[in-house]
Amino acid sequence: VDPFSSDALYLSTQYLLEVISSQKLTVTHLFAVSHTASKATHTVAIIDPLCHVCDCMMLTNLGIPCRHFFAVWQRVQGMQFHIGLIRKRWLSDPSLDVAQVPPVATTHIVHESRLNLPSDQVTTALSNPLATSRVTPAPATTTLGSRTIYHEAQAALQPLMNAIQTQEQLEDLLQKMKTIGFVASRNV
Repeated sequence: VDPFSSDALYLSTQYLLEVISSQKLTVTHLFAVSHTASKATHTVAIIDPLCHVCDCMMLTNLGIPCRHFFAVWQRVQGMQFHIGLIRKRWLSDPSLDVAQVPPVATTHIVHESRLNLPSDQVTTALSNPLATSRVTPAPATTTLGSRTIYHEAQAALQPLMNAIQTQEQLEDLLQKMKTIGFVASRNV
């Protein structure tokens, strides 16, 4: 999992604009955000007042607006932030109806600009404007990362491995695991 601690990772601006265009979206403003100390530059594409894409892809991948977005938000008069940009899993109250919360600008709440989307679509529509479908159904099962699988399997097998001291014991364990389908053929 990328913790987004490095400003050196980003998509090229040309590729980002091609992806946005392929989704039939229009960029209204394009900002270059530079970090003074690291000299890293990121591109933030504003699609509409409540929708943006940054080349760091933090919003798309994690569901949290990145520091590049907030740098633009703080400096551009009238730019809006909506709580729907943050995926519900990060909210302290995931049952919050974000459609009822007005967007804010740095100077005030923007009352006249409510979202006209059903509340079940607001978070997805705002958090990933590049998705081909605005509503993503929940997966039937959760896919686990290889690191999680490895560590969980190691934890489950550790008590069995602690008892192994000889080649015969190892071969016996591997044979038992093969009979229940755990181990693919292996040269010993």
